[in-house]
Amino acid sequence: MQRLRNLTARFPVDPGLVGAVLAWAGEPAPSPRGPTSQRKHSQHPEDIPVFSPDVVGFIGEPDPVFAELGYIRPRVVRSGKSSEPDARQPVNLAFQLRHLFGPGSRSEVMRILLTFTDGPLDAARISDEAGFAKRNVSDTLTSLAASRTVQARWSGNERIFLAYRDKWATVLQAGPSAKYLPAFMSWVHLFPAALEILAWLEKEAGTADSDYLISSRARDLIERVTPSLEIAGLTPPA
Repeated sequence: MQRLRNLTARFPVDPGLVGAVLAWAGEPAPSPRGPTSQRKHSQHPEDIPVFSPDVVGFIGEPDPVFAELGYIRPRVVRSGKSSEPDARQPVNLAFQLRHLFGPGSRSEVMRILLTFTDGPLDAARISDEAGFAKRNVSDTLTSLAASRTVQARWSGNERIFLAYRDKWATVLQAGPSAKYLPAFMSWVHLFPAALEILAWLEKEAGTADSDYLISSRARDLIERVTPSLEIAGLTPPA
């Protein structure tokens, strides 16, 4: 949850809504057949709907946690039918590493180093991709290097890090070599750009402005999201 709070500022989303989601996630799971919560909640004209009526239709009983924080969302009862992801599947490498290192910065640092194939990375880039504070990541990298879990060396005045990918592929039973590990994707840069594009498309869908004005705003949008897309390995057309 702390990591999600750290990432909130980087995403074009309402931080208050993220706070409501975190409050909801921290609630005890209700019984599917148990009584509804007796928590009092506010109903004000300024309450913000989380979903469009086209998506959810009739709201019915609002979720009390969201309503208490000024958001209206249908009440959801967890069915308990979900299961843990299969850590043996390559796509679930992050979950496998969490089983090995725990759900902290160490597993995220290793996920990045094991999947990034374009050379060593410094602590700043790893911190940026992992969504943890740079000091936290630096301490983690120092510990991993001291245990010889990863390779560290100096490049000028900067310390850079590299994972022993072939050895780790064997340890994790990912395949006979590192090529069987999943490919790196910069989700923390790709998702904000994708969300901004989707929000722009939804906003522009009902506009009656001229093609010239819409094209001008589209160019401004692409200019804003291009740096994030390029870090994620995507280059928008000129």
